[in-house]
Amino acid sequence: MRKIFLILVLAFTVSCGSSQSITNSPKEKFNFTQFGFSKKIDLKQAALTSDELLPGYQLTSEMLTDPDARYVSTFYYGVVAHAPFLGSVVEKSFQSIDGPDRDCGSIMYFEFDREMDAATYTYLNRLFWGKRMTPSSWYSPEFFMSSNTLVVWCLPMKSPIKEQSQKKLFQMLSKM
Repeated sequence: MRKIFLILVLAFTVSCGSSQSITNSPKEKFNFTQFGFSKKIDLKQAALTSDELLPGYQLTSEMLTDPDARYVSTFYYGVVAHAPFLGSVVEKSFQSIDGPDRDCGSIMYFEFDREMDAATYTYLNRLFWGKRMTPSSWYSPEFFMSSNTLVVWCLPMKSPIKEQSQKKLFQMLSKM
């Protein structure tokens, strides 16, 4: 009975399109649901280059996360603990970006040894957002997963640089 309920919840989550739809600002909405969970991403190409940064932004070497969202950096450094649900880490990296008006944070990139699916998506929702399973605060992380890769944006909700990163990923996936 529990398995049937879980399957129904997962099917509902995927069919509703909530699984990969990211709304960042009133003008941009990136509907990643059209790509499903199967597109392979080259994480090196997904990362922003210094040339792609908006004026006033700069890359830093220190991981920047909001003090109220310390669990995000804990996830990055302790991702091995999540291996039963995500797989073993093949590669991981992050970019930290410092910008004007407290617009700073990190973008995390992960590659795992196995493909992820709707159950993995539900696990990540609960991990990052708790029982509500939706972003709820100014610094709630947003993520995109596909095939065996995961990108996590740990930036303010209305961050122009997060929008720039999501736009780049969306365009990259659209060309595949």
